[in-house]
Amino acid sequence: MGNKFGEKLKSLREGKFRGESIRQVSERLGLGENFFSYLSKIEAGSLLPSETVLNTLVNVYGLSTTERADLFAAYFTERLQQAKVIPSNTDMSAESLKILFRKVKKKKS
Repeated sequence: MGNKFGEKLKSLREGKFRGESIRQVSERLGLGENFFSYLSKIEAGSLLPSETVLNTLVNVYGLSTTERADLFAAYFTERLQQAKVIPSNTDMSAESLKILFRKVKKKKS
């Protein structure tokens, strides 16, 4: 699995919560006592969160529209790579993903 999503999430956490560890951020945001371990695995690229967890992180991190779009693009790119819908070396922007999903939706209609 790639690590673009995890890297982006880590960079956002470090930017929003300067000088705080994953554990400190998890505790401060009320994400649960052991959530830091889960978040560490996500940032390391060893797993992708559910969409529910992703939405929770986006909300508690207070991301801008651009940050949100970039993070979702990285997330869905990795999901599509895991499902072997796109090659593993593909890097898609938020706009590219919108176009892809529109094409898929039209084909289903």
